Amino acid sequence: MPPAPCPRLGIGERDQGHRSEHRQRRKCAEDAVADHKRAPGPPVRAFLAPRHVRGDHARKGAHQGKRDAGADHQAEPDLLRRRAEQRADLRHQQRQGAVSAVAVARRMTLRSGEVATEISGSESGQLAIGIPGLSANLRSFDVVFAALDGALHRKLAFDPRGRGRSGDSGPGTYGWPSHARDVIEMADQLGAETFDVIGWSMGVWIAMVVAQMAPHRVRRVVLIDAAGLPEESIKVPVYAGLDRLATVFPSREAFMTLAKSLPQYQPWPPWERLFDYELVDVEGGVSFRTRKAAPWKDEQYRLKQDPYALWPALTMPTLIVRAAQQIPPNFGFLITADEYARFLREVPSATGIEIQANHYTAGMNDEAAKATLIVDDIFGGLLGAIHLGFDVAGVSPTPLLLGFISMFGVGGLFGLHSLGVGVGGATLSGVVAGALGTGVVFGAFKVLRQAESSETFSLQDMVGSTGRVSVAIPANKFGTVMISFAGASHNMTATADDEIAAGKQVKVVSVAGTNLVVTPTSVATNEGARSDA
Repeated sequence: MPPAPCPRLGIGERDQGHRSEHRQRRKCAEDAVADHKRAPGPPVRAFLAPRHVRGDHARKGAHQGKRDAGADHQAEPDLLRRRAEQRADLRHQQRQGAVSAVAVARRMTLRSGEVATEISGSESGQLAIGIPGLSANLRSFDVVFAALDGALHRKLAFDPRGRGRSGDSGPGTYGWPSHARDVIEMADQLGAETFDVIGWSMGVWIAMVVAQMAPHRVRRVVLIDAAGLPEESIKVPVYAGLDRLATVFPSREAFMTLAKSLPQYQPWPPWERLFDYELVDVEGGVSFRTRKAAPWKDEQYRLKQDPYALWPALTMPTLIVRAAQQIPPNFGFLITADEYARFLREVPSATGIEIQANHYTAGMNDEAAKATLIVDDIFGGLLGAIHLGFDVAGVSPTPLLLGFISMFGVGGLFGLHSLGVGVGGATLSGVVAGALGTGVVFGAFKVLRQAESSETFSLQDMVGSTGRVSVAIPANKFGTVMISFAGASHNMTATADDEIAAGKQVKVVSVAGTNLVVTPTSVATNEGARSDA
């Protein structure tokens, strides 16, 4: 496993509860260097590689493949993957000497309150922001951040408000959008025009809201074991964890012994660092810096949301990591196998992997299909290289080029095998097919472009409009309504006090967060809704 940062103290925090950290730092640093040389990094490292490095991986990988083919006409795919891994790890180790891995503690004053952060890596590197789970702190990203190359990335981990060493901002200041605004403001303070976000658990939904709020600034998104609605059974361990925050344990050692015996807190070393950061001396023993109030407010917010409505915001490259094991002993999944498949179907920009871990070990786990991610890294670099800075009659050349390449291959094979022509004829057949494919893509994109509304509006502008229910709305839950507004049709997420069947006419009466609140109406309309075109 790559080395996670050793525990460090903020100014004025050398109290009795943290003296053990000072005694352990030297040994921790020595062990970390040795551990790093023995184990691969997690898949996130390859996925988040900046574009110029991804392109470099592709060029060098292709060149090495040609040399291997010249020496051995049938090189094994596993051997090629191992060589690619070795080259990536070698470059990673070489660069580690150029940038200090020590994280610097920094308190950021945001409009919402004070937030405790740790920043490491190069100031000129691509900013990556780790967003923790419901009651977690910045130590959640020790393992992932240790694997990200410090010469290429600037890494920001933070305690969300009301957690760890960040302040509690009080009632009415929580919820996903509020935390998302914090993330964007922290990126602003660090001067990052673009940035990557890595969310784990609740941090996944916050990352989606960040992508929704700042789509042109979010470069890549990593979602660790959350996507849509979790299974109801996961509330048992989650709520037990929130209740634990009010518990006083006899000593730090007593709590650590208990936590270490639980199967969800594995591998133990990174969890030990997370808990050691979290525990604080109180009367009668030790308890937690994080209190229940803030996480509980965020959980109450989650229960009223429709996370599926956030999926369309993921237009940038997205990696979803699914924990394939239930929360021990049998409390189910945050992402079921069906939800995972649905996400990959409905989010075209997404790549997915499943790892043998449960929800609590997923973010601390290095074991994944690394070879698959290397292939994805090369493919992603090639796609990034053909994003050109101009358009053709309002259509980006990238889909046109992909349409030509796809149909060129089909046409060439058709010419060779079906028509029986030679290489020249097959090439001509491929060019004709490619041109047809380009034309089809161009026409489709032009139609979509023309269907877009040029007017901007807010959800509040839709209040008073009428529409038709396209997906049934259960009482106090979510469905969708089709509304014609501002010259275009919009399929919007909606909720209602009473159940409304599909096909019923409804009227928008208010807005709740990012969702419409509707009520049945008997007024018929030929347009199906008020139009402001």
